[in-house]
This record gives sequence, C-alpha cells and structure tokens, in this order.
Amino acid sequence: REIPMDNTANSCLYLDTCHQPSPEPDTAIAYVDGMNLYYGAVKGRPCLKWLNIQSLLESLAPAYRIVTIRYYTAQIKRAYPEDEGHSRQRKYLDALSSLSKIDIRYGTYSRFPSWRRIYDDKGLSSPELFRPKLNQSAAVGRLLEQAKSQQPPEQPFVLVRVWKDEEKGSDVNLATDLIVDALVDRRCRTVVIVTNDSDLAYPISTVAQARINVILVNPFIGRPAIARGLSQLQVQRLALKTKLLQAHQLPNPVITPEGKLYRPSTWNEKPSASGGGRDPAFKQNWISKP
Repeated sequence: REIPMDNTANSCLYLDTCHQPSPEPDTAIAYVDGMNLYYGAVKGRPCLKWLNIQSLLESLAPAYRIVTIRYYTAQIKRAYPEDEGHSRQRKYLDALSSLSKIDIRYGTYSRFPSWRRIYDDKGLSSPELFRPKLNQSAAVGRLLEQAKSQQPPEQPFVLVRVWKDEEKGSDVNLATDLIVDALVDRRCRTVVIVTNDSDLAYPISTVAQARINVILVNPFIGRPAIARGLSQLQVQRLALKTKLLQAHQLPNPVITPEGKLYRPSTWNEKPSASGGGRDPAFKQNWISKP
C-alpha cells in the first residue's frame, strides 16, 4: 500500500524511532581478591578450582559490560619437598591470563620461621594439638606442661617455632587500583568487587561516597557472614553458590598460543554430597593444597 505524500514525514519519524539502536549497557571494572576467593570458595573443593572467573562475573552482573577484571594474587611456594601446589597454581594462572578481560596483578608470598603460642584451651595433653593426632598425647602433654612451668609469670604459655606463610600486597594493590580507577577511568561507573576482607572496607566506602555504583560479592560459600567492616557499607551485595561455580569452569584443555593447558588431574574430584565444606578427598590429606 502506498503511503500518501503528506504522511511521509510522520512515517519517517516512525521508522527512525523503531530503528534506533539499543542503548549500550553501563561499563564496569571488576576486582577479585584471589586469595580470599580461594579460601572462601574453592579450598578443599578441587572440582571448582579450574574456575572461569570471567564468565562467572559476567553472569553475576549481566546488566553491565565488564571491560576488565583485575585479579590479585601471589605465587605460592612449596609447603614440603613433594608439594606440587605451586605448579598447579602456575598452570591455572596461565590459563586464566589467556582470557581476554583478565589482568593478573601480583603481590608477594613469603615463608619464614616464627615463634607462636600453642592453642591450649583444651589442655596441653589434648590430641587435637597435632595433625596427625598423637597416640602418646599424654606424654607429650607432660613435656609441654614442664616447659610451661619454666616460663616467666608474665608469659605463662608455651611457644613453638613454626613456618609462617604470608601473602602481602594484594589488598593494597586492589585498594590502590580501585581508587585510581574511580578518579581517572571514565569506564569506572560501576565496580564489582569479590572479597570479604574487612581491610578493604575504607577504600570501598570511599569509592561508594564518590557515587560509584558498588557491587560487593562475598566469596565465602556456606558461610554467609559478612566481615564486620564490610557489613556497614551501603552497597549492592551478591553471594556465590557452589552450583554457579560448577557451571563456570574453564574448558579442558585451555588453548593458548604456547600450547594446551590441561586441568590438573587432582582437580577432577567430585564435590562432596553436602555441596559445601571440604571434600572427602581433602580429609585424606590434612595439608591444604591450592
């Protein structure tokens, strides 16, 4: 049917309105506290460790176009001579860095000897003081009591020399990048932050007060309690679920310019029946392995 000449203008107006492109979604930058995510979501759950953080965050915030994902971590060291945890972590980080939006930023990881007080609330003869449990805990307890009796009154407890592992710099790096991005990066109108570290409460609060939209993701599965400092923040909140992490695993293998990266074989165990906590495979070896 012909459109009358005197209606042409209105018809063009109608066509222009119908064919206007959809508005672009707001952009966002994501910040992932890698160690916090590890301890909260995947430690003791090998089947979840080959995690595709990029697709996970995009599914959590579908209303936003995430332009970059800054992932903060540190390269761990061997816990004992046969430990391969560091090589598994290295493989995972190489696989993760192959994703288009991932930007890995490293802190430092150190191990040093340190004197620490024994946790003796159940007594120095408690079999719970050691792993594996000691059959002769009573005899060991008597030795520890003797050592305690020789301590000065102002220090009535037993000290033991232990290896102490510390990850440094990641929280400072995350806080610094968060503030700088909020100040100078025009794409930073919304931030997605994966952490439950109360040390980050002040920089997150500062960014929120600068009218940056903050989405805070608690990575602690099965333990929904929010760190005290973070619980007071007026921000949007999301929580991770086991099924969500299961749905966002990297392909096996991950194809990179350098070759194929296969998921570590020890990361193929099925999740525990409870869907939370530690897997049965973890209980067989009390040493936690990233």
